[in-house]
Amino acid sequence: MGDAEVLKNIIKRVRFYLPFPFPFSLKKKIPEILLSLKEEDLLQMERTQDKFCHQCGQCCSETSFVDISRSELNKISKFLRVTTQYLTETFQITKTKSHLRIPADPCPFYRDLECFVYPVRPQVCSTYPMGAVLKRFRENKPFILSNCPGLVDVMVDFIIGKIEDQVIHREVYYTP
Repeated sequence: MGDAEVLKNIIKRVRFYLPFPFPFSLKKKIPEILLSLKEEDLLQMERTQDKFCHQCGQCCSETSFVDISRSELNKISKFLRVTTQYLTETFQITKTKSHLRIPADPCPFYRDLECFVYPVRPQVCSTYPMGAVLKRFRENKPFILSNCPGLVDVMVDFIIGKIEDQVIHREVYYTP
């Protein structure tokens, strides 16, 4: 699904979920909101993204590696009741300068359409794809609207909040 299709989906869902009539074109307003995003907006979306996860496995199957911290490896090993050495050897985990890297194509913790470490999954997994969106934003590169259903839900929720704030602001301050 390309950006245009994702944007159409977002517009359709915002239109459906808005609890009131809106005095402007959503086809114009939503791209305006997306183009005016600030880093704090993306960070806010990242904080709420986990509650919108569909557990579809897209993040598990579309990556070639997973970077984790030592503490995340420890949490996973405790959760699975195995040693970190066992995980390191079994999944060929390597060390880089700042983290541990698990080769993933797909992620070795993703089997039969299920993440078997979901309750203790690494931060990079719980914030997918916002981590990549934030990175591209910080590099002043255009970010691609992911077809991650969780991210689409986060964006719809964020956009509805922005529109509600603007309409409430308009009603409170501009009503004659």
